[in-house]
Amino acid sequence: ADEVASYVSYIENEIGKKDDYYKDYDPVPIALKKNDTKVIAWYLPQFHKTQINDRYYGKGFTEWTNTSKAIPLFTGHYQPHIPFDVGYYDLHDPDIFIRQIELAKQYGVYGFSFYYYWFSGKRALEKPLDYFLKHTELNMNFCITWANENWTALWDGGNKDIIFEQKLKKDDDQKLISDLTPFLVDDRYICIGNKPLLIVYRPNIWSRERVCTLFENFRNEFRKKVGRELYIAV
Repeated sequence: ADEVASYVSYIENEIGKKDDYYKDYDPVPIALKKNDTKVIAWYLPQFHKTQINDRYYGKGFTEWTNTSKAIPLFTGHYQPHIPFDVGYYDLHDPDIFIRQIELAKQYGVYGFSFYYYWFSGKRALEKPLDYFLKHTELNMNFCITWANENWTALWDGGNKDIIFEQKLKKDDDQKLISDLTPFLVDDRYICIGNKPLLIVYRPNIWSRERVCTLFENFRNEFRKKVGRELYIAV
């Protein structure tokens, strides 16, 4: 434990101050042109405390709990990586969103794709995305990736130690689109040819026939509700 603490202190106080490891950025954001490739960063909302994580992983657990425990495995191995700019942030803090958007734009990131945890109407880790939707002054493009696998204690999407099971009931197709619609019609939502972009993380967990039906139901439901088409990516 003393060796680990000593190494972390070294990372924070020595490496973190060297120009070779830490470069400030240009304060002028990268100006994206119309035909530039658009970089979309996946946005994991696990960096805040929730009752679910408290119950299954221990009081106060966030993704930082694991990442901050990383230790070097060989000489010169830089672990743990210390987040210098925003620190071990908590997504309950609104200022974090503002800083993340500023940083993303300065490096040419076009938008965020929020992981959306939805299990037959039950949502998890929903607060950051709900906050983002409510606060339209957060000027950043975004879309949604439905993390459609099982949520397990091992985070492997498998069939053991299941916390939330992805059962995909008969009427879930329509229910999910109903829940997503407020996000899909937001002015900041990323579209391809006026079609809101919806990403499905692991369609291969279901049969080809079920996936085809699922996507068709998605499109029909969104067309019925909004009068627009939906762009689905996997």
